[in-house]
Amino acid sequence: MPQKNTVKKIIPSRLETGFQQFLYKHVGKHIPESMTPNRMTLIGALGGLFAIICTLLTHISPFFFLRKFSLEVFTVDFRTGRLS
Repeated sequence: MPQKNTVKKIIPSRLETGFQQFLYKHVGKHIPESMTPNRMTLIGALGGLFAIICTLLTHISPFFFLRKFSLEVFTVDFRTGRLS
């Protein structure tokens, strides 16, 4: 007797659907039509790879630290190691 493979329907939570509606309304209109999920994933993966490489390069020189690209909540004096 063959087995039946049934697919269970997944019902998203209210928080998930509310957040998706917020994203579609406010962020979605700024994304071009040609942007596919695969391209979005590629951009994220390349950004992560870039961050990993820059983090590894900080062992050579602290100037590779991506301070310019991040939100500066505090600054680091690399000579003294103090936060300000």
